[in-house]
Amino acid sequence: MSGRRRHPARPWTARWTLTWRILAVNILTVLILALGVIYLDAFRNKLSKERIHRTEREAQISAIMARMLPARDRARALAEVGKSTGSRIRLYGADNRVFNNYVAGTTGTGYDSALSIDGGDAGPGGELNKHHRVDNAVVVFNTLVDNATGIVIGENYPEPPVNLVVENNLLADSGDVREVKAPSGGSLANNTVGTKSALGLTDTGPAWKLTAGSPEIDKAVGRYDFVTTDFEGRPRDGAKDVGADEHES
Repeated sequence: MSGRRRHPARPWTARWTLTWRILAVNILTVLILALGVIYLDAFRNKLSKERIHRTEREAQISAIMARMLPARDRARALAEVGKSTGSRIRLYGADNRVFNNYVAGTTGTGYDSALSIDGGDAGPGGELNKHHRVDNAVVVFNTLVDNATGIVIGENYPEPPVNLVVENNLLADSGDVREVKAPSGGSLANNTVGTKSALGLTDTGPAWKLTAGSPEIDKAVGRYDFVTTDFEGRPRDGAKDVGADEHES
């Protein structure tokens, strides 16, 4: 009795032509790449949230420390914190008010400028891993002393700030107000740039402050009713002084 000769079944890989194998490898490569991008994006968002939380906590700790100290000691303590940490101000997002800050002795440039009002690569309220464009910010009554840079506007990323107000800031031996990308709308007025001597500042230990003969006394423009005190809590009654310090007569 004769029978047909049976051939062993071929494995499934042997049934695929070379073209299909190459196509499968390419699809698998793209899939792995896509999954990697999704994972990295989620990881970057997590890091951004953690950085925001850490910054908020540091600000809260500094505020608690300042409240616990007598008013005369606050400026010295905060100045020492700023010097030891290299603290500076970098601004993104919408509707910020930045006022009554004293920034001294920073050495950074670019991203680490003393006061950076940066450009953006997304509109306000966008993804956490983007740099939200600065909209409707008010930056007034700040004093910068002995910094490598001053106020830098729109240095990084393509979208310039919108409706930006920068007024009544005092820059002593701290560069100037530099527009890398000019803001769209707003006002950049009455910001004073010069040496500490020319601006009438004296070293009081914790900070450089206005002397009685300073040309910056009572020279602020605009109302800015939300600025009711200076950086040490002294009231700003009547005409205001330029910068974070309100001189006591």
